[in-house]
Amino acid sequence: MGRTLLADTPFTSPHDRDPSEDETLSRPPGGNADAPSSGTDFHHGRFEPGQRLGSRYRIVGLLGAGGMGEVYRADDLELGQSVALKFLPERVAADEVWLARFRHEVRTAREVAHPNICRIYDIGRQDEHVFLTMEYIDGEDLASVLRRMGRPSSEKAIEIARQICLGLAAAHERKVLHRDLKPANIMIDGRGRVRITDFGLAGFLEDLEAASARAGTPAYMAPEQLEAGRVSVRSDIYTLGLILHELFTGKSVFETSDVEELKRRHASGSVTSPSSLSEAVDPAVERVISRCLEAEPEARPQSVYQVLAALPGGDPLAAALAAGETPSPELVANARGAGGLRPAVSIGLLMAVIAFLSITTLLNTATTVMPARAPATLSVVAEQILTELGYVDLPAYSVSGYDVNAVLSESLRTSPRSSDELAGLPWPPRYRYWQRWSAEAFIPSDMHAPEEFIIDGPVDAPNRTATVAIDSRGRLLALTVPPGFAGAPSAPVGEVDWSPLFDRAELHRDNAVAIPPETPTPVYCDEVVAWRVDGVGDGTTAVTVLMGAVGGRPNYFEFLGLREDMAPNHASMTSVTAVEVFWVVLNVVIIVLAYRNLRAGRSDYRSALRCALLIAGLYGLMEVLSISVSGANSLHGALGLVNGRGAGHIVLHTVETWLYYLAIEPYVRRIWPRMLVGLLRLLSGRVRDPAVGREMLIGVTIGCGLAALLSLVSYADGRTTADEFARLPVWSSLRAMMSPAHYVSNRAHVVAWAVLDGVSYAGVLLILRLLARHALVTACLGVVVIGSMEYEVFTGEGGNPNWSGMAYAAGIGIGFVFIYARAGVLAAMFAMFVLRSMGLFTMELDAWSRPYHVALLVTLLALAGYGFWVSLAGRPIFRDMLDEPRAAA
Repeated sequence: MGRTLLADTPFTSPHDRDPSEDETLSRPPGGNADAPSSGTDFHHGRFEPGQRLGSRYRIVGLLGAGGMGEVYRADDLELGQSVALKFLPERVAADEVWLARFRHEVRTAREVAHPNICRIYDIGRQDEHVFLTMEYIDGEDLASVLRRMGRPSSEKAIEIARQICLGLAAAHERKVLHRDLKPANIMIDGRGRVRITDFGLAGFLEDLEAASARAGTPAYMAPEQLEAGRVSVRSDIYTLGLILHELFTGKSVFETSDVEELKRRHASGSVTSPSSLSEAVDPAVERVISRCLEAEPEARPQSVYQVLAALPGGDPLAAALAAGETPSPELVANARGAGGLRPAVSIGLLMAVIAFLSITTLLNTATTVMPARAPATLSVVAEQILTELGYVDLPAYSVSGYDVNAVLSESLRTSPRSSDELAGLPWPPRYRYWQRWSAEAFIPSDMHAPEEFIIDGPVDAPNRTATVAIDSRGRLLALTVPPGFAGAPSAPVGEVDWSPLFDRAELHRDNAVAIPPETPTPVYCDEVVAWRVDGVGDGTTAVTVLMGAVGGRPNYFEFLGLREDMAPNHASMTSVTAVEVFWVVLNVVIIVLAYRNLRAGRSDYRSALRCALLIAGLYGLMEVLSISVSGANSLHGALGLVNGRGAGHIVLHTVETWLYYLAIEPYVRRIWPRMLVGLLRLLSGRVRDPAVGREMLIGVTIGCGLAALLSLVSYADGRTTADEFARLPVWSSLRAMMSPAHYVSNRAHVVAWAVLDGVSYAGVLLILRLLARHALVTACLGVVVIGSMEYEVFTGEGGNPNWSGMAYAAGIGIGFVFIYARAGVLAAMFAMFVLRSMGLFTMELDAWSRPYHVALLVTLLALAGYGFWVSLAGRPIFRDMLDEPRAAA
């Protein structure tokens, strides 16, 4: 494989040693330009030049010979190219142990495909000869180059070092340890390209870590490998440090092959610093070599990519992209230049977060009118209403929630009113608090938001549950009690007294006129009556109420028409169908891409699994808390979670996240690798990495800015908080304030939502990029698509376009495209978390919801503060800023 190929005699344990390994290396003429062989040393090996092996190979000449066998250059007559043939020694060719080792070398080397690793083709057999076919490299090994030419220039040494790192890192990615890396096993071809060769002692990490693995060359072994046979990625990194030391100084660290002497040298820690041997060694190079040569494995770099990133000059990630390669996940995670922020930038972003939060707080506080009384207080009122009507011994299972008057919200949008006017508006009610009781545990009505329970349950719900609905002042709005409910009479008790219903609804009986009921009640009533009541609200409003009783006791009450007003806004069939078609098509594309990537082995399985497990944990927390909210006992809840749709919900989104990551990540890593740097570092546990802090701070800043934009355009459009509540995120936020369990469950859902959308929006941009094939067109389409999707999320589907909604859609589209292009996927996730959390944010100091708002404010400031601190990467905040003018002067 060039002028020299085979390794120096390797060291093995006495149990592993074979007599053939004690043979010295012999070289053909020209094997070393500085030491030409004499005529008496000239030999052709076992084959003469021109000799054929079967009909396919023709021997050109011997390249090298030693204890590990002989290597010849040969012509592949079938393919018309040069190859190298590595033959086992004749004495051991029939030995099954050696043949197994030969096959192992092929299997191991085939696992690694990289431009800086010698390609292994196949095993061949001709008569009694067994040989391995591999790539022919017209060049010289690094050991010979250093002996013949001495230390290369710093620039050339860094180039060689970088290529060695890339090749070794590619092997480690496939869980392969070389174990015998040394200059003699590193070839440099005629174009100066590095190839790592000789995987004869290599093996898979899980196999080698479980067994003693002393085989190798003693002078290039890590201390733990030489002493106890323990090998790992870090033992290969120690060997890499020895090679880099020799490459940059021209002298090997340990020039002895005596094992006991090497152990003493390791124990004393006597490694000569590179700078003491050559003044031309860059301090950065010396630092990385010193780290690689740490005696304790834990003190060395975690991966070869960290060594690569620490080498001065150049950008390995850019070099890989320029070479047409898809960079590995580790190379992306350790990309150069993906660090923190300058102190001035970090301070500016932190100040922007505070400013945006202040704007949002002021605008929302000016327009928000929260329900006047806390859910706990209204729950007592609801129970009192049932008790006054004679329903006692209420069941243990109970759920509650808020509804918003959507009709009033729309009227306020078209005819805005001030906060003072809203606060004094007695009718119609803006909020409805409801509470339901049942002898059975409740099941969430919305699989995608199990922490939320709406009053409209299954069709037969009225026959199994009792419901009381009141406004925020405690006025009765609705009552439904099925016959046979707790304390309900089983026989008539006399004439029905409707006064409690009138009193609790704050309706004057004197203004009521009985009219024939035209609407059936959803529960059985043996007496039903409708009333028309004048003088409601401002004294000019007339309402119609429907009352029912069973056994002489009231069991039904409803303001006709109000139930529809309080129902959620639903999208038109056309808009729902369009959204569903879009997501169906997108998911089909995702499944196809994920399948292709799995088949090709391109995906980052480890990060995909970690991301999916994060989603599983978040949705699992949400489901468990929703069980506690529903009042289910632990055994019933556990069974429901395992066997019910809660488990299906967890599995659905876990698999969805896994598929999205597998489908998108390889293409993003190929086209926009820096978009993944922060996410990959966080998924690998590097929570204090400056790049993680940088993306966290940028994401929180832009998320707060978009939330401020939403508040600003809504305020400018004359929209009030009542209209804000008609939008999904705000509505969810209100429901999340029912209890601490509701709140934590909702926050877990918001985090999971942000992670899912962060990955899926990256997929949207990727598909647009593959279709448009132009960066600017992709950005424009991304603004339109993401802006439209977020517009529907925040303003409701099926609504008419308006200028404020369009302005917000444009702002959010531009904001997220900017985040993906300039920060990364992790920053987009943080921005989405902030945006999804800020739907209902006010600081009314006397509001019952204040603890929840304060908790959100503290969370956002904590994220921004942590991102600020980590993004500084330990740099002083003010010293550099004060020194800059002095240095300029």
